[in-house]
Amino acid sequence: MAWQNFYSHWGNAFGLKATGYGQNGHRGSDVTGVTAGDVIPAYRSGVVRKVQFSSFLGTVIVIEADADGKFDGYCHARDGALVTVGQRVAAGSGLGRVAGYGDRHGTSWDGVHCHLTRADTLEGVFSGTVYDPRPTVLAAIAASLNSASSSVAFMATAVLTAPAATQSTKEEEPMFKFVNAADGTPEERGVYAVGKGGKKHLSGQEKGLLERWRNEDSRDSLLLAEMDIITAVLSIVA
Repeated sequence: MAWQNFYSHWGNAFGLKATGYGQNGHRGSDVTGVTAGDVIPAYRSGVVRKVQFSSFLGTVIVIEADADGKFDGYCHARDGALVTVGQRVAAGSGLGRVAGYGDRHGTSWDGVHCHLTRADTLEGVFSGTVYDPRPTVLAAIAASLNSASSSVAFMATAVLTAPAATQSTKEEEPMFKFVNAADGTPEERGVYAVGKGGKKHLSGQEKGLLERWRNEDSRDSLLLAEMDIITAVLSIVA
């Protein structure tokens, strides 16, 4: 899977309330399990719109994504980005290198990791409204994989790996839970997948696939087309 493995371990989650994150909580999601100097790969294609040092975030590389025009921020990189403003990048292109001890990593740094965030505007990455990048990362990478076995292996690792020891030790909550709605109109009744990102009314097929995906014994039997259905649900609810 090569570059996709960079995104297989996750630490402090979006919105986490902790010292140094302010009243609105953590403004992104942290990729952990990386080493200082590792290349930070783009998780989707786009155009480099800014490479800027922030005293808070270290070197920040912002990509305007082809898929939706949103701005993807990659933070806590070392000085000396591997790209320049205006450059077009593909998924997997090297953007910069992970900062470590002794680098100008920014004051919000609490150990070797890459902080990711998403915003509607270029400046929003630094000071505006931001969104949790993790569902977008997982969906983009799952779509980039060519085989069902690779897709399943990546999704299982990315979702279930605990935060690294240098990050928050808060136990990670499940990405979603099943909720049965007995009230409302016939269209409103049924089973929903409910997570931090929202909820989705599930068809029988979707519920069955999600149950298989959560069960390690049946996960390996999922086909790529079935993983696409699962990924679509997770992009809404996670």
